[in-house]
Formats: sequence, C-alpha cells, structure tokens
Amino acid sequence: MKILQLLLHLYIFLHNILDANAFSGATPSSSRHSLMKIFSAAPQPRRNLKKRRNRRRRHEKIDDFPWDTAESRPLVQSSRIEAGEDYWIDEKELEESLKREEEAKNRKPIEGEISQDKLWEETLAPYKQNWIGCCSVFIVTLATILFELPELLDPPSPLIPDL
Repeated sequence: MKILQLLLHLYIFLHNILDANAFSGATPSSSRHSLMKIFSAAPQPRRNLKKRRNRRRRHEKIDDFPWDTAESRPLVQSSRIEAGEDYWIDEKELEESLKREEEAKNRKPIEGEISQDKLWEETLAPYKQNWIGCCSVFIVTLATILFELPELLDPPSPLIPDL
C-alpha cells in the first residue's frame, strides 16, 4: 500500500515538472532527457567536487601593531582590586565631606519646612492603623488552618460507655 502511494507521489511530481518545463519553452523530449540525466546519474564523491577558494587569505592585512613594545595586562583582575582594596582616600576631601554631613544634620529648618520626624510619622500612620489589613490576614490564616485541619469543625462525640 505504501509503495503504491510512493509511486503515485513520484508520478505527480514528475508530471508537474514536465508541465512546468512545457510552459518555459522546452520541448517534452528535452525535459524528459534532462530528467533522465538527473535521476540516472550517481552522485559524485566530495573529493571530486570543485573546491572553493579561501576568501580569508585575500582580506589579510599586514599588522602594524608594535607587539614587542606593547604593555600586556592580565584578563582577570587581582582579588585585591575586586575586594576594593585598590582605592586611595584623600584626607582633605574626607574631612570636607564629613564637615558637610555634620552641617546638614545641625542646620536650622527653613520656614515652612516639615521636620523629618513628622514626615516619618505621617508616612507610617496608615500602616499602623490598618485594621482592615489585620482582619484580612486573620481571616486568611483561619481559612488556611481549617483547610489543612478539617477535623476541627467536627463536633466531638461524647463517649457513652456500653452497659
């Protein structure tokens, strides 16, 4: 059955090729001859095929880089540099930055400026008075416990001794 399907597909394929060649101006005998030539020829081994030119060699340029006098550096940095031990701190700049930080802490507030404590208090107030959030967390916790332990909902049965 599969052989018949294969032969049918081959026949349709060859018929389509012959019809395509008929519209291109080729005679049916020449197209059949070319088909026979294609299908009857055994494939050539790779060693007999035409070799391609190597295009890399044509684009090679002479390198003008002074390799003898160039400085070489390692690709991987030393562990001291990666750990941050290769920095230099200027003492004058350090003193100036510390002085600026002290002045910023000790300066008097400008008129209309809100203090940092009041800003923090106003920012945190909605979270401290969040009763809806607390109730939601309680209900989710209770539902999780009841889902995991459904036997808590069963009423305890009193033990009645047999007489």
